[in-house]
Amino acid sequence: MIKAVPAKVAGEGSVWNNNSYHWEQKSVDQWSTDTLKKTLSLFYFKMEKATLRITEVKDLTGEASVSIRKGKKIVVYEYKCKLLWECDMADESNSKVVGTIGGEYEMPEISNDVLADGDEWDIECRI
Repeated sequence: MIKAVPAKVAGEGSVWNNNSYHWEQKSVDQWSTDTLKKTLSLFYFKMEKATLRITEVKDLTGEASVSIRKGKKIVVYEYKCKLLWECDMADESNSKVVGTIGGEYEMPEISNDVLADGDEWDIECRI
C-alpha cells in the first residue's frame, strides 16, 4: 500500500509581517467548533453485530488558534466535550436490532499539549 505524505505547508503571515518572522495569531474558534461538532455527530463504528453511534454532541467548549512565527505554522487547541452515544446489537442474521444500550462519553481535556507529551486523552464512559 502506498501512503501519500502531506507536503509541509509554510506559514504565511500578513502583508506587514515581512517573511512571516513576527508572531501573529488568528483565532479559528468558530470554524474549529463547527467542524468538530459536525465530525463528531457523524461518527459511528460497526463491529460484527454491534453498531455504536454518537447521537448528540451535548457539550463542546474550548478554543483553537493558528499562529505564525518565523515562517512556521503553529496550531493550538484546547477543548472539552460530552457526547451521548447508543450501541445497537443485531440478531444472528444482522437484519434486526435486538437491543440497544446508551450512555455518555466525557473528554475533560482535548488539547495539543496532551498529545505533544506522548500521552493520550482521558475519556470517561458512562452507561
